[in-house]
Amino acid sequence: MLEKLEVILQMFILAIKRFLDWLEGLIELKPQDQANVYSSIGKKQVDKGSYDDGIISLKKAIELNAHDTEAYRKLSYAYIKKGLWDEAIECCKKVLANGTGDAALYFQLGVAYSKKKSFQEAADSYKKSLELSPKQPEVCCRLGLLYDQQKMFDEAIASYLKAIEFDSRNPKYYYSLGLAYDSKGQHDKAIEYLRKAMEVEEVA
Repeated sequence: MLEKLEVILQMFILAIKRFLDWLEGLIELKPQDQANVYSSIGKKQVDKGSYDDGIISLKKAIELNAHDTEAYRKLSYAYIKKGLWDEAIECCKKVLANGTGDAALYFQLGVAYSKKKSFQEAADSYKKSLELSPKQPEVCCRLGLLYDQQKMFDEAIASYLKAIEFDSRNPKYYYSLGLAYDSKGQHDKAIEYLRKAMEVEEVA
């Protein structure tokens, strides 16, 4: 069934490309109109998980309209999915240069920086995301993981506790908290939260 869906998706994408080729040959589209079409198609391709095709379409949209911040935003997401961290960071910076950064964009930037092990830049991006939208448990957890990697266990614990405050039903946050306490040498606390993680996991 999954293979059939993938074939249908590829046929759909091919049909769209052929339609675009036909349309461009039939009428003379203005560059802005072409940019809008490529941008729309590229976003849909990325949303469907067709990242390579989405990247091609979005890059074409940006060639035609260098101020399409939404295309840059979606392109950065596609690059992250492909593990192209430098390219993702560059796209995020393009969006920020236009003054349209938000919590989600800073989160994407933090992910890319953390994958590059640029810990300070990643932490700054996650903090900025939390400034714009404080109640983000996953961002709190990822910030905690950054602190863990730098052996800043008090800061990591504070971040995990904040994640649990916003989402008390995710066992991952309790596991991470327990491991941070264990690394700090507070084994009783570690056991307490590791047990809590198992309890939450059983309920889920």
